Amino acid sequence: MPTLIGYKRSDFNSKDGTAITGYSLYIASPAYGKDADGQIVERQYMSDNRLNACGYKPQVGDNVEITFNRFGKVAGIHRIPT
Repeated sequence: MPTLIGYKRSDFNSKDGTAITGYSLYIASPAYGKDADGQIVERQYMSDNRLNACGYKPQVGDNVEITFNRFGKVAGIHRIPT
């Protein structure tokens, strides 16, 4: 089950100068099989607007479910109760 292992504030300006505010989320998932063992970690960026729309506030240790849009960008994140 994917677990949020860390997050970091990451604000920047887009190419057209628009301010983008949000977080880099670091998520660990178990890796098992012939060619993998342990944990695989990935970074996903979520803007404040998208986090607010999901109603999710990052908290280390949360088990999460991430959904993606048709372009492969994060569409949502939700905490999975344990």
